Amino acid sequence: TIGWGHMIRPQDNIQLDTKYSVDFLLEIFDKDFDIAVKGAKQLIKEHIPNLYTQGLTNNKIELIQGVLIEMIFQMGYPRVSKFKKTLKALNEGVFTTAADEMIDSRWHDQTPARAIELSTIIRNI
Repeated sequence: TIGWGHMIRPQDNIQLDTKYSVDFLLEIFDKDFDIAVKGAKQLIKEHIPNLYTQGLTNNKIELIQGVLIEMIFQMGYPRVSKFKKTLKALNEGVFTTAADEMIDSRWHDQTPARAIELSTIIRNI
């Protein structure tokens, strides 16, 4: 990876022995972040359509969106879309179950601190 978690792909033309400017790395981050935001919107549209009708405050909706953005930034849309039980629980407004399902994952096994942090946000909705 380079910068703030950008997975280097062959088409990026990143040279491992080269120093890159902060501006260049910020540009990569901004593109990755935009992809994650679009992915979160798509995920909500496809898997959590009830999010906006559960009577949640805007702040709580933004917290959920933020968690999804972080998850997609880290793992990508395809992997996050496989969190079927988590997404179902979010859609039903059962946030404790959603958090439990986030913990019951390989993602938690691989990056426990991040999974605990983000699942705690969901658990406290």
